[in-house]
Amino acid sequence: MLKWFRRYNKFILAIGGSLLMVAFLITPMISRATSDNYGKQPIGTLDGRKITLAQQQNAARAMALVRDVHPLLSVLAPDDSLAWMLMQEEARQLGVSASNYEVSEVLSVLGVTDEQLAKLAGKLGVTSTDVRQSLAELIALQNYRDLVTGAQHERLALKLGQIGAVYQQFGSLNNVQGMLRQYYMSMLMQEIGRLQQGQPRISEPMLRRFVADHFSTVRVEMVPVPPQRYMKDMTPPTDEQIKALYDAYKNVLPGTSEPNGFGYLLPDRVKLEYLWLPMDRVRAKATVTEAEAIAYYDQHQDEFRTPVPAATQPATTEPAKTEPGKVRAYEEVRDLILEQMRDSEASKLADRIIKSAHALLLRDARNLAIQATGYREIPADYKPASLEDIAKSIQQQFGVLPDVVSDDQRWLNMQDMAALPNLGMSVVMGKETVRFPSYVHSVQELSPAADDPTTALRLQVGLPSMPLRSMSQLSGNTGGRGLFRVLAAEKSREPHSLDEVKAQVTADAVKVEAYRRALADQDNWRQRLTKDSLAIIAPELGQTITKTQAFSRREIGAMKIEAPQVELVGRDMGFVDGVFLKAEELAKEQPDLEKLSPDKRSDVIGSQRALTLYLVRIDEFKPVNASDYERMLAMPQLAGRVGQTFAGEQPEDPFSVEALARRVGYQSELPLENRKRKAMP
Repeated sequence: MLKWFRRYNKFILAIGGSLLMVAFLITPMISRATSDNYGKQPIGTLDGRKITLAQQQNAARAMALVRDVHPLLSVLAPDDSLAWMLMQEEARQLGVSASNYEVSEVLSVLGVTDEQLAKLAGKLGVTSTDVRQSLAELIALQNYRDLVTGAQHERLALKLGQIGAVYQQFGSLNNVQGMLRQYYMSMLMQEIGRLQQGQPRISEPMLRRFVADHFSTVRVEMVPVPPQRYMKDMTPPTDEQIKALYDAYKNVLPGTSEPNGFGYLLPDRVKLEYLWLPMDRVRAKATVTEAEAIAYYDQHQDEFRTPVPAATQPATTEPAKTEPGKVRAYEEVRDLILEQMRDSEASKLADRIIKSAHALLLRDARNLAIQATGYREIPADYKPASLEDIAKSIQQQFGVLPDVVSDDQRWLNMQDMAALPNLGMSVVMGKETVRFPSYVHSVQELSPAADDPTTALRLQVGLPSMPLRSMSQLSGNTGGRGLFRVLAAEKSREPHSLDEVKAQVTADAVKVEAYRRALADQDNWRQRLTKDSLAIIAPELGQTITKTQAFSRREIGAMKIEAPQVELVGRDMGFVDGVFLKAEELAKEQPDLEKLSPDKRSDVIGSQRALTLYLVRIDEFKPVNASDYERMLAMPQLAGRVGQTFAGEQPEDPFSVEALARRVGYQSELPLENRKRKAMP
């Protein structure tokens, strides 16, 4: 066989080379044919026309080109290629387009020259014309967005300049950690969202409604009707009622649903043990000698000068010359010096003690291997020293016994952690922006976000935390020091079954039924209010009268327009609207409410959020008058705030694929959840 190969070697090479050449030429042809056939796959119809996958892929490429030009353009581009394609279709139907001048203006604002554009196009394997065409499509979409939403038209170049300025304003965000970072991030996204949506066109009725809602105020006195009143002789909720309530809210976090905050999704939670060192115990060990106090007085006499009253200085057009006051005698300031020095010594001693406790806890962990992620590898049989033993060692060394909370089997969520005595209001020593709840939430087992800077502290179950100090230490020498260990951590999840949360679901079902009964009893309470005052009714109900602060109908929150916080009730738009409707009705009859009898100013108003009836008497109503209205119109960014109010009332995103499909007549042939995966270029 080998002889045969050697004999026909040249012949085999010639034939083989030819076959390889043919294969080389045929393979791209097969690939193109396969790709062409794949691209011809229909994904839907638009006014009877077939829409193919290739058309959606072209939209995806246009989106990619836009994002490659400049990061700021990513903020304005849709994140769904099908949405891009349908928006382009509706823009064409409305006759919206973009000019070459607008494209050049945008490139100029972004600082992209023709040479840079050509270089980018070459790198991406396209032409400059392709990139400019994609930019023209994006600009047309922005013009079209303004038309559809009714926003005041603003050139994209100007909008990009504003967005860039906002990012620059928040440029130091990377230096902020914990809850403060989350707050700033929400503010940043809110401002970017406002710029994306543009300034809405505001009508006179919209302005008047906004001003009335935000600047009219009402003040009431009220008495709650206890829900327990309607729970007597109540038949327990059926299994079907409990199951229905559970199914409705099993995927919802507690306190987040509207209107009553029901939710049975178990939030991120942990089990903790911790050690806390109260400062009053440390201060008892801190000593300052008389000689040290005198030495401090001699070295810091400027701190003890008597201030010169401003009235004793002669009036003059020249800058006043500050005359140094007389130094107070040591005997006058001795107690103050001793107290300050004792606090300072106690603070230093507390730092030493908690760092010593931290070092003792780390002894067991130092031999654990460190993984590539920076976290330690903890074996199943790892048994660190107990906090009780550490506390005893501290007592032997420093004469101070810290408090220890261990063997605590409670699951704690973020709110629970913030409510812990002492520890809940502490921060990481040396990193005062990292608060205790945020630090715990960064534990490895809860899979914190990759961009959360708190993860750099590498907290994990079973290992000691970094030392903590009371937040009050930021402004004084009170509070204490502490550290903790996470014993277990569990990510947010649905209950394994109804049984896991059945007690809470049953209690909520009882509240719902009690509130239904209370609503059916409203007329009886209204009749009662015509005869008796709140002062008579309140003791019968075992309640006291609550006098609220003046509140408006709406207020501007961090992320949205919301109802104000009302004593006893919380934030409940339905309740607040009921109060204002009653107040406006009364004002039409008699602008001076004090001239109306208390029974005429009283009503029964329910709170769906609190699931409680309230007997309410309106004591004061201050509507916005004409002069107030004119003054409010001069407020900066009023139009944006008005737009935020009414945008929040939209039931659906007008640029969602579903909304776009209905308007342009698009019928999909692919499941919506598959459309992005299928359209990947």
